[in-house]
Amino acid sequence: MVHAQKNVVDSLTTVLQNHRSDDSEKVDILNNIAQIIYKENPSLAKEYADQSERLSNKLNYQKGKAVSLWINGLLVQRRDKNQSLEYFQNALSIAHSINDKQGMANYLMASANILLEMDEESQAMNSYQQAIEMAREIKDKNLEIKNLINLSRVHNKRGEPIKALEQLEKAASMATQIDDKPLMASCYTSISTIFQRQGNFPLAIEFLLKAKAINEQTDNKPGIWTNLINLAGIKAEQKDYEGALSNIEEGLEIAKKMEDDSRLSICYTNIGNIYLTMGDARALENLQQGLALTGNNNSAQKINILTSIGTIYGKRGDNINAMLSLNRAKELAENGGLKYEMAQVWYSIGNQLLLQKEYAKSLDFTLKSNELAGQLGIISLQKETNNLLSEIYAMTNDFKKAYEHHKEYKSLNDSIYNENNIRKIADLESAYKFDKERQQFEMERENRALEIRNQRTLIYSLLAASTLLLLLTLTMIRLYRLKRKTNKALVEQKSKIEEFNEEYRVVNELLSASNKELTTAKQKIEENEEKLQLIISNSNDAILLLDFQGGVQFLSDAALKITGLDENDIRGLKFDAIHPDDVVKIVAHWNKITSDKTITDRVQFRYRNGTDGYIWLEAVTHNHLNHRAINAILSNIRNIDVQKKAEEALIEKERLQKKLLENELERANYELETNQKNMAAAALKLVQNAERDARNIEALEDIAILSSNEAKTFINLMISQYKSPLYDSNWEEFETLFMKVHHSFHDKMNRQYPNLTLNERRLCAFLKLNMNNKDIAKITFQSEEALKKARLRLRKKLGINRDTNLSGFIQSL
Repeated sequence: MVHAQKNVVDSLTTVLQNHRSDDSEKVDILNNIAQIIYKENPSLAKEYADQSERLSNKLNYQKGKAVSLWINGLLVQRRDKNQSLEYFQNALSIAHSINDKQGMANYLMASANILLEMDEESQAMNSYQQAIEMAREIKDKNLEIKNLINLSRVHNKRGEPIKALEQLEKAASMATQIDDKPLMASCYTSISTIFQRQGNFPLAIEFLLKAKAINEQTDNKPGIWTNLINLAGIKAEQKDYEGALSNIEEGLEIAKKMEDDSRLSICYTNIGNIYLTMGDARALENLQQGLALTGNNNSAQKINILTSIGTIYGKRGDNINAMLSLNRAKELAENGGLKYEMAQVWYSIGNQLLLQKEYAKSLDFTLKSNELAGQLGIISLQKETNNLLSEIYAMTNDFKKAYEHHKEYKSLNDSIYNENNIRKIADLESAYKFDKERQQFEMERENRALEIRNQRTLIYSLLAASTLLLLLTLTMIRLYRLKRKTNKALVEQKSKIEEFNEEYRVVNELLSASNKELTTAKQKIEENEEKLQLIISNSNDAILLLDFQGGVQFLSDAALKITGLDENDIRGLKFDAIHPDDVVKIVAHWNKITSDKTITDRVQFRYRNGTDGYIWLEAVTHNHLNHRAINAILSNIRNIDVQKKAEEALIEKERLQKKLLENELERANYELETNQKNMAAAALKLVQNAERDARNIEALEDIAILSSNEAKTFINLMISQYKSPLYDSNWEEFETLFMKVHHSFHDKMNRQYPNLTLNERRLCAFLKLNMNNKDIAKITFQSEEALKKARLRLRKKLGINRDTNLSGFIQSL
């Protein structure tokens, strides 16, 4: 199957490489390849799916886009269920909008699979049922069967085995009708699992062997592996540990050939569990090897391993490690909503707590496990929990309940291990092996019978041929003797006539064959001439045959179309029809061709058109003067006028764009230089005004000292009112020029540090210009000490430490 799949992918890849057009067909090819390889090569599948989505958006090809979204959902379904569900729902929405019922059924099923894993059982069931209705509407039996199988999973998870079996039996019947062997095997395997959980091992074995026979017939390696593991599970529960280990070893070889870590993990885990049951020390080694191969996706497998490891530690008396492993398993099972695994873990915790003599907690977990096992119909677990409950009640002196649970345990144990069950399982497996051997024997017997029939036929044929040869020989002898008696006198004459007739016949045959060959050759020549004439007359390239002096021996119809001249004009024109600037190139081209008969040369030149002046032509010329059939110089000429004019227009456009860009850069540089000069002047003015204002304010303060209290209050008010407007007006003039030079600085500061105050943003602007503390203090009317504190506050808001230069940091923004 893998080889066949690889052939399909290789074939599609070849088709994709040869498909030059960006159309819906290319989208479908990309999606088909991605769908086939998404499990084996997810990264490449992702590239194909994304390329398909981009092309689908470009073409507005909604169906292709929906498929690409579905594939992306499949790629992430293991690691991110929410994102996977979003992809599937988007694909479903598109399928609804274009009424793509096939797509709707597929995307409903994919969404339901995720919902079931997320424990949204009602929504999952509703989606499966919608998908089934859609599949019936489009009469897709295969899709209907798959959804019936998935619907049985919902019932199984809800602890409704009867309903699950109903769905699987219906699916199996449909798969048999359409002779879909993989789906038949899948149905039988799922039915077997349900019977196994119910403790009905004979029926479980019966359906499991049916599935295995189909999978072996179709060489379905994953299916055979699953059947072997399930078969080993039933044998282990029947305490046939050697048989179980033999089946798992066979499955282990298949998993190694498939290079499948998940399947290898399951094999090692099951080997470890069997060794655990047998009390073999190799159990822990195999379980740890299985745990290392689980990865991050298979929670159920990880829970199974952790539970078994916890049991091993518990038997060794290592209660701490035992409870650590069991609690990890419990957390995974409860978070994942895995009911079957929860029941198993609760039982193991109850067993461990009993060993630690924590009877109340042990009873609580065991009762929960027993109840859930009953809901799910897991007979084997019900047996174990009743046995454990019997022990707990006995230890707590509740002998009545201990007796009741022990009686229930015996009843369940007898139903599982009764002699009839064991004999029936052995009979079923023996019948399966016998049936395989019988089929092989019948096939060998048929091959031997066919060989015997062929040998007899050959002997009879040889005998018949010998008899006929003998009869023919006797007849010839008799005829020969009769001729000798009756025609003795005419033998010589007859012999001569026969020789003459034979010679005449041979000559006749030779002439007839020769005439036939000549007629056939003539027809082929005529056909080839007709094809050649058709190709030449429909070609866009002009074909010319020239002699050594350049005289035209032959020219095609395309020559008249290209030049716009009639045949006489073309035959009469020499160099006077070629543009004067290109004459030297044509002469060099002609000398090169006539001097070396082994080369091909190409030349581009301008030729006078009958009505439109000069047009650009390209000639590819070969010297065939020594060729006995052509005996001329062959030149293929095509019109490249549009191409050349486009090239010239492009060159001119690029020249103009370059000129415009240079002018724009020159203008921008001039404007920047002017603004920088103005800003420098404004900054200097700001400092000078600040110094002048400081002197004026200092004089007012001196006057205030000599004035009365009433005058002093008025002067102080005047000083404070004087500072603020002077500072603001000076800043507005400076800020206008600063924004022209550093137009993006404030936007960047507001975006990265929105909590800065107005004064802090102004301080940042001064630092951007690399101004020192003294000038900044003058402009802002504050002391250098206050400025240092302001710089510290700014550092905190910018999130930089003392080792970082504040000015350098601001200037880097």
